[in-house]
Amino acid sequence: MTTIPSSGKAVTTKKIFSRETAVSIDIQADKSIIWALLTNASDFPRWNSTVISIE
Repeated sequence: MTTIPSSGKAVTTKKIFSRETAVSIDIQADKSIIWALLTNASDFPRWNSTVISIE
């Protein structure tokens, strides 16, 4: 298991046939606000530029 620093920088673990990249950052917001953002899939494109649409 790789420990992910909360610096906002990516950590990549490479193996022979796999690669895993993770990013972690501490968010100073109420848990209910974060949960609402993460569970409202239709709103993802507004705050996550890697999502174009979800159907």
